[in-house]
Amino acid sequence: TAIALPASPEFRELLSQKLPKLKLLDSLKESAQEQAEQVVLLGMPGKNLKEQILEVVKLGPARVLLILPLGLADEVNSFAGAPDYTEHCVFVQSFYTVETGEKVPAQAFFPVPTSQFQILELNRKESNAKLDQNEYFKFLEQLMRSKKNDVRNALEKSRMEVNQVQEDILAEKIMLLEPEEFIDLFLKVTQSSQE
Repeated sequence: TAIALPASPEFRELLSQKLPKLKLLDSLKESAQEQAEQVVLLGMPGKNLKEQILEVVKLGPARVLLILPLGLADEVNSFAGAPDYTEHCVFVQSFYTVETGEKVPAQAFFPVPTSQFQILELNRKESNAKLDQNEYFKFLEQLMRSKKNDVRNALEKSRMEVNQVQEDILAEKIMLLEPEEFIDLFLKVTQSSQE
């Protein structure tokens, strides 16, 4: 198991002592070089956690354990229509199934953070592995700026083609689309722009 830890040296030392068989890596870049099939990301507050989560997803390990502050864990595991349903959540759920694990009290960490943590287990979906992830995330960012609009208006605001998209999808609200529907929409819009 490869572990990417944005954690203090004291915490890393404690982990090394308690879990000697784990290989501790300094960065997500190092985990990519190792081509890790499992990655554990311990997200301490104050770090750019959303970007780190996106990087882990782009690395594409088969299994990811995220140990995140409770609010961010809720966002990653959010659902269509919820206020915290963002492009980050849709992106993660487009490539991984998300299962909620145990809550971890702040006292389990050193130094002790101010919030409680949640464990999320992500398992890779093979079906979406070939999608251009960078372009897909840009697409999500553009659409989620207008997430209260319907698909037609959001696409037109972003100057994207609507010709290949079915009428019933065009009438849907962006914030009510499931990750699979975002993928279908992305594929139709990019195919339309290439023709």
